[in-house]
Amino acid sequence: VIGNKANSVIEKLNITEKVEKPTIIIDYAHRAVKNGQIDHGAEGELKGRVYYEDDIANDISFKVGKRLEAEGFNVLYTRNISGFCSLRDRKEFCKNNKHDLYLSIHLNSCENSNTAHGTEAFSNDRKELANKIVNRLVKDHRFTKRYVNEDKFYCKDVGGDLLLEVSYINHEKDLLYTLNHKDSIAESIADEIIKNTYKTLMTRGMKGCYVFCTDKK
Repeated sequence: VIGNKANSVIEKLNITEKVEKPTIIIDYAHRAVKNGQIDHGAEGELKGRVYYEDDIANDISFKVGKRLEAEGFNVLYTRNISGFCSLRDRKEFCKNNKHDLYLSIHLNSCENSNTAHGTEAFSNDRKELANKIVNRLVKDHRFTKRYVNEDKFYCKDVGGDLLLEVSYINHEKDLLYTLNHKDSIAESIADEIIKNTYKTLMTRGMKGCYVFCTDKK
């Protein structure tokens, strides 16, 4: 039972079996130290100001995490939002922590600015969820849908991998929209994770009727 009304629902239905909370690992993107330099990811420019991928993506990740925590999820983070973490440490963290989903949110970039735009995702184990999140971003925010493909990045080695490229940081329209709608983008991502959680609960071999509740009231 997940949601703000979980306790009251359990009492009314006299449910005694404990349902294990789904665990989501959220990876705050980039911020590894390479040759003494901090990896901030891709960058884009808007009206003379430079924006870095890690700042935008990590803010969205933070908002997703807080929404999931509010709905009863167990949320783990690969690092402190202002800290640093190597790719090796991220993989090791995942190996040492049982999880249902590993979510790494990024912003994409292309060689020539303003030539590519839209949202895409990479996953080996969570393709169905990845596709639903991409479709939700397209529906709610009118991003162009690019594709959902096999994960070819570092997180392909961890279970439950889902790497999401929200938009293109070096496409001015994508960047401007993302900067102005980080809250609602995070809501769209979190909502799709929440809506699909019942499948995770059912695959744990539990019997009987379970209530899925996301009512904020």
